[in-house]
Amino acid sequence: MIAASASKNGGYQLARPIGAISIKDVFTALQLTDDQLELSHLAQYIFPDPNHVAQSEQEISQAFHQAFAAFYDQLSQFKLDRLLKDDAVGTIYWAE
Repeated sequence: MIAASASKNGGYQLARPIGAISIKDVFTALQLTDDQLELSHLAQYIFPDPNHVAQSEQEISQAFHQAFAAFYDQLSQFKLDRLLKDDAVGTIYWAE
């Protein structure tokens, strides 16, 4: 998503046009994904029926994955250029 140029006048720039980068791309680059969702399996120590606990954990896990899929679908439609003002230049000269 970011391209670096190591030279006297180098710096960082977007690797793709800003209109092609979505908020989902940012989340993915920052590794903010549903892969981080982990169940603690605490219910296994509280409730006596391990089959029911396993089935319930599977159901809640599936619900979370479906919710994350819908969430990421919305984020993929939100492009970063929507956050810019129409007259934004898009370049920062740090030396000045």
